[in-house]
Amino acid sequence: NLAQAGVLELDRFAVWLALPSDGEDSEITFGAFDDARVASDNVIWRKIVRTETGVWQLPLSDVVVDGQDQKICEDAPCWAGFDTGTTVIGGPRAIIEPLLLRLEISKDCSNFRNLPMIGFVLGDHAFNLEPADYVKKTSAGCFHQFLVVDLPPPRGPMVLLGEPFLRRFYTVFDRPTLKIGLSVARHKAGQAQEKELAAKFITMRQAPAPTDD
Repeated sequence: NLAQAGVLELDRFAVWLALPSDGEDSEITFGAFDDARVASDNVIWRKIVRTETGVWQLPLSDVVVDGQDQKICEDAPCWAGFDTGTTVIGGPRAIIEPLLLRLEISKDCSNFRNLPMIGFVLGDHAFNLEPADYVKKTSAGCFHQFLVVDLPPPRGPMVLLGEPFLRRFYTVFDRPTLKIGLSVARHKAGQAQEKELAAKFITMRQAPAPTDD
């Protein structure tokens, strides 16, 4: 273990996933995080409150569509797992199917420009994705990047924040404090409007995070 051997500055790692327009490979940094990958003013830290599943996860308060609460976590606590091995946004059928009905993504891309932002509320912030994040636009049409994944207890049910989320947000995993740090990821496209992008993709919310009672 590199951390136990004292090789690392800190016992943490950070994940930056490249966009095709970046012209470079994705990157994982051990022992620290790279300020050059951070586009927002700071890193927002969230404490892990459930460790028995072995998954880096946080309480998920809600999903918002075009700024409107979907109230998906009113009946039972929701959880969001950060999964570098998942190429989509996965989640329980009870969450994914109503979300897709609400979005009504046309395969022919006819409504792509009118699709809303969607956000995942973690604590007092919503971490938002734009249509280009959650829809893959190709010559064959538009394809959403959501998948029904019904994980059984004790790990599930859980929303899996995979590549679409991790490309938009630079993510830091700190082992000693059991915290996850999130910031808007810096990409070559959009560097001139970084402050505007940060305000767009991370917004304050008032909804309290659920507990694991």
